[in-house]
Amino acid sequence: MELEAVLCKEDARIVEIAEDRRTVALSGHEIVIAGGDREAERIPVDAIAGMVAWRPGPSWAAAALAALTERGAGIVLRGPNHDSHSLAWPVPNRPWPARIRAQLDLYPPYARHLLRQLERARDAQRMLALETMGGKGRLQALRASPRQMRGRRVAKRTPDEVAGEIARHYWPWLVGRGFRRDPARRGANAVVNCGHTALRVAATRAIHAAGLHPGAGLHERTGLADDLMIPYRPVVELAAAVFIATGSARADARTEAAFAWLLAAPLRGRRGPVQIRLGLAELARALAHCFETGDQRLDLLLPARQDPDTLFALLQPTAVSD
Repeated sequence: MELEAVLCKEDARIVEIAEDRRTVALSGHEIVIAGGDREAERIPVDAIAGMVAWRPGPSWAAAALAALTERGAGIVLRGPNHDSHSLAWPVPNRPWPARIRAQLDLYPPYARHLLRQLERARDAQRMLALETMGGKGRLQALRASPRQMRGRRVAKRTPDEVAGEIARHYWPWLVGRGFRRDPARRGANAVVNCGHTALRVAATRAIHAAGLHPGAGLHERTGLADDLMIPYRPVVELAAAVFIATGSARADARTEAAFAWLLAAPLRGRRGPVQIRLGLAELARALAHCFETGDQRLDLLLPARQDPDTLFALLQPTAVSD
């Protein structure tokens, strides 16, 4: 099967390996995941868009890795604190699809232009998240306060200055005073990591479906999955803040299931319900279109406002099973 066809395959799925002492092997045209002497799952290789595994995690057979490499499957490695340590996307030695060639040849100023659009969307989503957690008054005061220049008060803050101040106060305002964002810490930080990892998995799937390469991002120091995650991070961070505020400051199987449910939950958008996973897929396709045509504008599918009812429903036992 040609790599172009595999990369655009719509029915491929992300496979997660969360248990210890698993082995990943190849049997015919199927990937076999086993634990000890028992077979846990058998999946056709062509049905795998990518795999998520703990680090350290399963033992990989060389034949299984070769088969996944031949089909361009991505691998996300997740650490013990639920954070994503790396994203691997092995690609065989053959001519690049035209779309990926356009992505690799992207003009740096144009890439920065696209990245700024994603960052502006992120800043707007951060403001909505803070408003949902009761920070509307703080944001209004921040916009209205004058800035200091050489000891004297001058005009109100510019949008860029407001965004910079929000970034500085974002985590304490969102989660609570005393919270410090540190991915290596456990507890509340692990809950945030869990949400980011779920988002990364969905971004990986979207990149795969759009026929793009995750290693070539809009910024030279990040991958494409990090770029896709930018405007949607505040939504999962708000959900993490809801968990922490209600006493669920521990990442476990229920937390993981809740974030997976959130990615498919209908949030309120400007043109009707918006699902994060579909928004990521649309963003990946929009980026692919920009890479090929040079289009200047990204049309993002984002929540028009954060929906506290949907987020608080995460905590209901009827919404997410233990």
